Amino acid sequence: MGKKQVQSTLSRLTGNFWVTKDGDIKESTIEIGSFEGPTAVVRISGGATVNMGNYQTSRVEVGIEVPCYPEEVPEVYRTVQATVEAKLKAEIDELMKQKRM
Repeated sequence: MGKKQVQSTLSRLTGNFWVTKDGDIKESTIEIGSFEGPTAVVRISGGATVNMGNYQTSRVEVGIEVPCYPEEVPEVYRTVQATVEAKLKAEIDELMKQKRM
């Protein structure tokens, strides 16, 4: 029996970033780079419903999905989670400014 050959897979991957406000979706692609071998995907999203007064609310959601190597998942998870939280806070702050106007 000969040795089993493993084919190397080199792929260029992208991630996704999205913000949804009251059903309107803004999406963008994040260039990640090239990966060789198996990859994992970290996907985190968060959202909030903001009271705009006069019995009206506004819903905002933020999400990021990025590929990484399996051994990088814990670190990438922390980074993506912090980014989603910061972006969600910024979107809520923007809604609160609109509420005051």
